[in-house]
Amino acid sequence: MIAFPGTNNQGVLITGLFGNPVDVTLSAWVNLIAADTSGAQVVSIGDNVGLRADAPGGAPGNGVTGFVYNGVTWVNLTTATFIAGTGWRHLAYTFSDTNNINNIYIDGSLVATAASATTISYTQGLNSLIGRHGNNGNSFDVNGNIEDVRVYDRALSDAEIATIYASRGHDNIVNGLQGRYPMLYDPAGTTYPAPTVSSVTTTAFAVASTTHNVSMPATVTAGDLLFMHISARTAGVVGSSFTTPTSWTALWSTTNTAASLAFTVTFAGFAKVADGTEGGTTVNFVTSAATTAATHVHRITNWFGDLTGVAVGTPATGASNLPDPPNLIPSWGTTTSFTLWLAVSGSGDDDITYTAAPATFTNLNSTVSGAGVNAGAETGSARLVSPVSSLNPGTFTLAASETWIANTVAIRPAVLTVDVSIFKRNGTPSSGLVAGESVISKRRRYS
Repeated sequence: MIAFPGTNNQGVLITGLFGNPVDVTLSAWVNLIAADTSGAQVVSIGDNVGLRADAPGGAPGNGVTGFVYNGVTWVNLTTATFIAGTGWRHLAYTFSDTNNINNIYIDGSLVATAASATTISYTQGLNSLIGRHGNNGNSFDVNGNIEDVRVYDRALSDAEIATIYASRGHDNIVNGLQGRYPMLYDPAGTTYPAPTVSSVTTTAFAVASTTHNVSMPATVTAGDLLFMHISARTAGVVGSSFTTPTSWTALWSTTNTAASLAFTVTFAGFAKVADGTEGGTTVNFVTSAATTAATHVHRITNWFGDLTGVAVGTPATGASNLPDPPNLIPSWGTTTSFTLWLAVSGSGDDDITYTAAPATFTNLNSTVSGAGVNAGAETGSARLVSPVSSLNPGTFTLAASETWIANTVAIRPAVLTVDVSIFKRNGTPSSGLVAGESVISKRRRYS
């Protein structure tokens, strides 16, 4: 089974719509803890046909609900039966365009039926999901466990539904079976890999210049996240701006001026989804004025895969020995995987070392420009892996007071493919299968 955490869970994504079946059966075992505000979407083929638990009434349905989209609106079949807190329940929804009828079953028994002259219109969403709305709805997330999800391209009979319930999954009902997802690889409470910092590559610029050829990691694989932060010190009270290199994205750029000492610190962050050619190269981050600088480039793997999976805070500024990164609330909230949190800071002007990371953060990295007193810049970084939905890291410690800028960065976990059996008729029985079934595919994605 798989445990879904409720609000903001990412669901289990199944590519495609099972061939747009005209007739369909959706079947699943559900142990629902609580429904979201619009119900708990157990399984859906896009938002075109679905099985929903504990809909609150109105448009989403009422209690356990089956629905289809007819090209204009959603047609619901409702039960007024609510299952949250009642333990494991078997739910099934059948829709027959051929025979103009749809049915809902709970624990093997028919509980709702209605004639239906409609035809499913597969125009709402491109993929199927378990545990989440099939077309990006954000108020249908499951809080609970789901097991043995099945999709058939025909409407099963009353007797077949009763057999699936009574056999607890050990039946041989495979005619028309398009997908079966036992999910036996994921005991409740399992968590999955977080984004990983594979390396941190540092570069120092002791001589003030507008050219900053920043070293990339020695090894880079296509799809890696490259996250770079740079601290630059400029003489005078006007900070320096950066020219964003081709294919990179600027995340922030903030200045902090020490007017009495006539220098300015600029701290900026940039990101790129690697194409695999970056390993061992340099990238020129050009500044509008000559600066000394220090940089870190983090190579991050096992992450979400595009830059919507990178969240940054509003940079904080100050002058002390305690740079204080801001609180950050990423848009994706809590996940079954763990978010990677980075606390980062840039400061100047005496090449002062970062001596301690924020509490609970590890892997402190500190780099100074090498320019020395009244000329230097430095940057520090540390990291933490946690499933929390927001984080205020706390302070770094510098060996002495400096003018600083600090920020917090969150990296979303990957939508990860893992083995989960999808069964169909024909072939030799394998482990975990009954006679007549064989494994034809093993893919599931989650975050």
